[in-house]
Amino acid sequence: MSGKENSKMKNNASKLNWKLPLYGAIGFGIGGAVLLALWLTIENIIVDFIAILIAGAIGGAALGLALNDKKKIIYLACAGATGLFIASIIADFIMTVTEFIITIPIGGAVLGLILAYLTKNEGRITAPEP
Repeated sequence: MSGKENSKMKNNASKLNWKLPLYGAIGFGIGGAVLLALWLTIENIIVDFIAILIAGAIGGAALGLALNDKKKIIYLACAGATGLFIASIIADFIMTVTEFIITIPIGGAVLGLILAYLTKNEGRITAPEP
């Protein structure tokens, strides 16, 4: 195998889907904006919980859009809603609302980067080999 072919194979194997961190940051950023808007306009604990679920679902769905898979959009929307709900409970003890809202897009980008790493082989989620 020539050096050129070897280099080409190495480049194909190392390509990440950079749409995932971008869509994660944008999706969770939009979800965070919706969350903040609901928090500032409606003061009700039930609305707060629903807003958190909606924000997480928007972010998760954005990650699914980056994968171009309708089934994954639904799964990732549910995972985003669950994850953000759990994160909000933890954040309630250690962060201000402003810090939490600022960190949502960062967390979405990191989650997208992780998914991009896990999906870089054949476009499906696989565990990294040791």
